[in-house]
Amino acid sequence: MMEYNEEFTEYLEDYIKENYEVYDRFTFDYLFRNLLQDGYDHEEAKDIITHNCALSTLVMQERIYNGYYLEISVNEQISDDLLELMSEIFNKYFKNAKQKKRNGVWITREYITELGISEGVQNELESVTEEECIDYAYNLVLNRTYEGYMTEIQTIYGQLQNILGIQIEPAPDEWDRLYNVDFFIEINGKYIGLQIKPTTFKHTFEDYKWKEMQETTHRKFQEKFGGKVFIVFSIKEGEKKVIHNPEVIEEIRREIERLEKE
Repeated sequence: MMEYNEEFTEYLEDYIKENYEVYDRFTFDYLFRNLLQDGYDHEEAKDIITHNCALSTLVMQERIYNGYYLEISVNEQISDDLLELMSEIFNKYFKNAKQKKRNGVWITREYITELGISEGVQNELESVTEEECIDYAYNLVLNRTYEGYMTEIQTIYGQLQNILGIQIEPAPDEWDRLYNVDFFIEINGKYIGLQIKPTTFKHTFEDYKWKEMQETTHRKFQEKFGGKVFIVFSIKEGEKKVIHNPEVIEEIRREIERLEKE
């Protein structure tokens, strides 16, 4: 069994600790998407998994060596190659599956579908009125729209917008790759960069390596666009993410004032 270096264990997310034996693609993708969701980019997520988990040869070949990890997105629930795998297994199952009861009836998609729509369910569906359906749809749309709005506000950049009273825009993909910038603020044709990372990020890699990389890319950003880049660390409090280094807010304010005077 793989043993962790205790110095770094406390900074790893629970889902990493609980799944450090990554022997199949499903597990790798699960960890990878969670890391992307937490604010890491594709290279950072890959490095966290390879440095802290035990990976099988299959995972190394089908996710790392062939660069497939770069295609994984938080917007998809399952990767295309795993969909194909599941389809193959599914078809093989139906090709050979029989019911143990009922004289060995073949189990097909149609058979399972029929099981799901019993007479009792049909009767209950028939008792629902058109008005009840409309009310349900209205409340569903209204509630989900509101929940989506609140989720947006509760994100880190949403909190920063409210505190600073200024528009914050998502950075182009190119800026993320070249300058490690996730969001930006435009002031008089110049740009302030923002990089938002979970607090675990600065403890994942060796500090000197991380700082050197960030300083280099952020310096290039300032030289090109005129504004500094600020790193905003996020931390979860319950189900909500909050700013872990609130002192950065005043630093951003001072940079906004400096660019407004130029």
